[in-house]
Amino acid sequence: MRKYGKADFEQQVANATPLSQYLFENLIELHQINLGSHEGKSALRAVATPLIDKIPDPFLQEILEKLLDERTGFDHQLRRKKARKTENRPAPHKAIKRTPMRDVIALLIQNPSYAELVPDLASVRHLMIPGLDTFSEVLEKCRQYPHITTGQLLEHWRDSKNETLLSRLASWEIPLVEDNQEELFLDSLDKILAQCVEKQIENLQAKERSVGLSTEEKRELQDLILKGLKA
Repeated sequence: MRKYGKADFEQQVANATPLSQYLFENLIELHQINLGSHEGKSALRAVATPLIDKIPDPFLQEILEKLLDERTGFDHQLRRKKARKTENRPAPHKAIKRTPMRDVIALLIQNPSYAELVPDLASVRHLMIPGLDTFSEVLEKCRQYPHITTGQLLEHWRDSKNETLLSRLASWEIPLVEDNQEELFLDSLDKILAQCVEKQIENLQAKERSVGLSTEEKRELQDLILKGLKA
């Protein structure tokens, strides 16, 4: 109305009325709609709305929507608010891709007592393995507070960069072959520990090629290789 002015607006409404009468009356007759019932009003909206949406003139489109609202007793402003709310709704999260690291973090958050099953990770915490630092932080918090709950864990990461991820993992239902979360946790943990051994070997071999290793580091490399063969 601000765009066209009151006179233009009223003229547009006058021009739209015959069109709306033709449109709605034809739809009512074609689909044998009874506007005396809620079902009939809903039916008219269902068949008229897609046609109105195809009208290229947004101003005329809005007038017809309003006239349809009047015929069906629908709150025009409420519909607009709902439409805006739908447009502003954030896109749904993508499904979480399963990895051993995500499995152990999720299961640890959901079962903080599983911290007792994890060996000391101090010697591998520095390794550049995706998710290892987050797993170590959650593990440390579980050990610091043995009776901590899932909710208390999530509260600790409120407003942090990991809040969204940890919240999703906390409610993630991991598909299980059998109903044994602890077994899955231990299997995934074994894979992570094996990955840590591989990374340590890679780091020592890279150092050996560049600057050489001390006697202690050579012994460590041999032990890690043997450990990797046994895994």
